[in-house]
Amino acid sequence: MLRLDRFSSFALCIFGVLPMAATAQISDSCKSVLTGQRLTVIVPNAAGGGYDTYARALAPVIDAVAGLQSSVVNMPAAGGLVALTTLADSGPDELVVMVENGTDVLRAEVQDGASAWSERVQRIGVFHAEPSAWVGKPDMDFINAENLVAASSSADGIVEFEFGGQAVGKVVKLISGYDGSKETEAAVLRGDADFMSGSLTTSLKAAKSGDLTVQLLLSDKPSDRAPGVPHIAGEDGLAAQLAKDLSPEERAKRIEIAGLVVDLSYDVRTVFTHSTLRQDLRECLTEAVADAIRDPAFAETAEAQGRPVTPMDPDESADLLASQMVSVAKLAEMVKAQ
Repeated sequence: MLRLDRFSSFALCIFGVLPMAATAQISDSCKSVLTGQRLTVIVPNAAGGGYDTYARALAPVIDAVAGLQSSVVNMPAAGGLVALTTLADSGPDELVVMVENGTDVLRAEVQDGASAWSERVQRIGVFHAEPSAWVGKPDMDFINAENLVAASSSADGIVEFEFGGQAVGKVVKLISGYDGSKETEAAVLRGDADFMSGSLTTSLKAAKSGDLTVQLLLSDKPSDRAPGVPHIAGEDGLAAQLAKDLSPEERAKRIEIAGLVVDLSYDVRTVFTHSTLRQDLRECLTEAVADAIRDPAFAETAEAQGRPVTPMDPDESADLLASQMVSVAKLAEMVKAQ
């Protein structure tokens, strides 16, 4: 479904050095609206992480494209809730964006069944999307285990861990409160937890040393990037395989849950703004972000840090969001029924 934009080759850009000059150009009317204005780029994580890397690579390109004056602000408090609330509460004349996993915003709606965040914030660009994965020690007997412990930085793990466990017939206990992927990785290495979760890129980095391995792809198909690793969803997925001796109804239920988990664990690297932003500003900011995420300067700087950039077409982004919203509604009903 995702379209991969291939950029021409440029000399290696070292992070921290100003990126190459942006080549994209927004319309003259939007340039006149945006030039000289201040843009706040919020990151709901601590400095140094993946989304911080993306934000600091993107901000100067937006400035070059639109004539803005950007500053990056890290707001990791309360698991990113402070950042999300700050964005949503911004005023109609305040140019504010947030660089975050778009799926994280939707997952918050599953537990309370509300649609508040999807009404208060708006996706204006998706610059990469990939499945998540479960990662554990090489000797972890994932297939035969019935009870597992997951390490997470967020308590909002009902989708990926509880429902993911249900899909493959496992009871998953969640230990949350870790500060990012490095701490969850350390918890698994110490034996405090059986596995952690992260985007496929993050998971492969964690497994690079050989002390951890990718155990399960939260996708509906295999990945060439993780050969031999089972995927959870689809008729040939692990959920279906482990349910082969169950009743047709129970097997179908597990396959359905696995598909919903895939929809709401996908890592969708997104630029958000707030829905209260004045329409003319929002339209021009959307145009500027769309041009910036496709600019080779952004890709070169991010990819030099091992952060892939594959901008999504607006129609594809809209289709993905629509599919995820359907999954949000279905899982919210399942939560209520529990």
